[in-house]
Amino acid sequence: MKTIKFTCNGNSSPAYNCNKPGDNSGEYVRKEIADEMRFLIIDLQAAMRAVNVVPIVKQVDELRERLGI
Repeated sequence: MKTIKFTCNGNSSPAYNCNKPGDNSGEYVRKEIADEMRFLIIDLQAAMRAVNVVPIVKQVDELRERLGI
């Protein structure tokens, strides 16, 4: 994934208010990639909500009981 860097040493540094709070320095990705990453995160969240946690919780409770914790 290609990133774009903004620093206070670049040609556009005055436009980014360098050396001030919130100066926008850092690494960025193109909007298209950020949108795709956002959609992947939303899909992952939906998949995680679909997981039935009841058997997992039951197994963990049984393990804790056996271990005495």
